[in-house]
Amino acid sequence: MPSKPRKPKPFRATSAVKAAARAVIGTPPSTRTEPADKKRKTRSPKHKPTLGKLLSGEVE
Repeated sequence: MPSKPRKPKPFRATSAVKAAARAVIGTPPSTRTEPADKKRKTRSPKHKPTLGKLLSGEVE
């Protein structure tokens, strides 16, 4: 038994415009993602140093 023919996708104006632009201009350049270490921010310490640690100089 033969398989059913595929149903055509509905027309969308945006995809038609994009396809026409790609035909004239070409494909856009690929983007480069930023490394994960640039995105991460250093966390501030959870607790403030106590007066005893400040006076003794054990602050990290």
